[in-house]
Amino acid sequence: MYKADEQVGAPNRIALAMVAGLILLVTIATRALWWGNPAATTDEQLYALIGGALAHGELPYLELWDRKPFGLFAIFAAGEWLAPAPSGFQILAGIFTLIGAWLMYQLARKQADWITATGAALLYTILISLYGGYSGQSEVFHAPLMLAMAWLVLDGSAAHYSRRTLVAMLIGGIALQVKYTVLPQCLFFGLVALWQLHKHGFGLPRVTAMALAFGILGILPTAMIGLLYWQAGSFDAWWFANFESFFLRDGAGRFLSHVMSGLMPLAGLGFAGAYLAFRGKPLRDPALYTLALGWLLAAIASAFLPGTVYLYYFGALVAPAILVALPLLDRKGPAKAIPLGFVLVASIWLLGPLADLKTSRDETEALRRMAERIAPLVDDKTNCLWVHDGPTALYPMTRSCLPTRFIYPDHLNNALETDAALGVSQTGEALRILDLRPPVIVTSARALTQQNNQVEIALEAELAANYQELSRADNGYREVIAYRRTDIASDD
Repeated sequence: MYKADEQVGAPNRIALAMVAGLILLVTIATRALWWGNPAATTDEQLYALIGGALAHGELPYLELWDRKPFGLFAIFAAGEWLAPAPSGFQILAGIFTLIGAWLMYQLARKQADWITATGAALLYTILISLYGGYSGQSEVFHAPLMLAMAWLVLDGSAAHYSRRTLVAMLIGGIALQVKYTVLPQCLFFGLVALWQLHKHGFGLPRVTAMALAFGILGILPTAMIGLLYWQAGSFDAWWFANFESFFLRDGAGRFLSHVMSGLMPLAGLGFAGAYLAFRGKPLRDPALYTLALGWLLAAIASAFLPGTVYLYYFGALVAPAILVALPLLDRKGPAKAIPLGFVLVASIWLLGPLADLKTSRDETEALRRMAERIAPLVDDKTNCLWVHDGPTALYPMTRSCLPTRFIYPDHLNNALETDAALGVSQTGEALRILDLRPPVIVTSARALTQQNNQVEIALEAELAANYQELSRADNGYREVIAYRRTDIASDD
């Protein structure tokens, strides 16, 4: 195996500091555009709401329900301790992205010179944003953990390799508490580690013992959270949300055309790199490159593991796709630095439509104005806002109480959800909220997903009979509308 200390043309300390500074600069630049935007993406608003509750001692799955792992909410709770959302979790997301880019640099150095490796690190920061990780999506947190596993496991010649593998499996266990879909990648790294240990001379008894240790370390973080809920008398609620409900959702929509087209940039990188590699382009470590290909396949399995696939799921593919693309990106290849430069420029160009500072600031201001209009009409006791379809961030922005534990709009309006997956009647819960006569209801001019028809009919009838428009705001590529009850006085 190629060893890190055999790298040729390694940068001196000044150059290395410049590399680190450049990675930091690009990381900040690609994320600052969404700084302070409370509704940059949909899911992170829910994570921030539940994480904020956790920071104040409320356990997820009890007062507020979702099926994501506890560890993801713990990250957002830590962000809340740093600064109020969204600033706190955006700071953490930036730190995770920076760590991921540096690990990408270290892994790329095993196959290419330091300039190419720097390009690979910069490409990581751009592509992770392009695939929805520009603010606080879960991929921005678990992708660096997978990079850490790769750095610890893939190079079987590293010193203290057996210890490194144990640390890697614990990191994998932590990653599972960010998003369970990383399981195929964790299994892949575990198998690679066992294979490498066998090559190191470990016989069957020692390999078996290490496999058992890997399993224990991988399960340990999840087991500790399960024990926490068992002690709190809420193990069944935790188990259902984390494991049972995942398999009870409707699987429709897996291969949406616009989602699959979004895979093309990463697919192009991977195919081009693999083509050049198998055409005989010299690699410093062909075995290591083969393992990178295996990692990419495992990451694809992660992205397609859920019943419905969204574009940002492909953030899991960014790191292994870049490593597989190194034969294309290597500046010492026949085309010199042209492919690397072209790919970086193309990635920035693709990011361009998202990276509109004025639009992000305008949307933030519009949402703030909407919150100001809603706030006098709601309170933190019984007069609760209901966001049927729109930004969950409006709840903390208006300091409203919450009308349901199923606070994520998608849980009560998405036809792909099922009563079994939620543990309650989706339609019944939505109608119960309408019976509470919310002072303000927020919905959208265009739905994100296929809607529950019964809920839609009941909502439209209620809005027509008892509500009038209060405010509108652009949020992403759609418009959200707030309606107030006509029997409640407005500041107008």
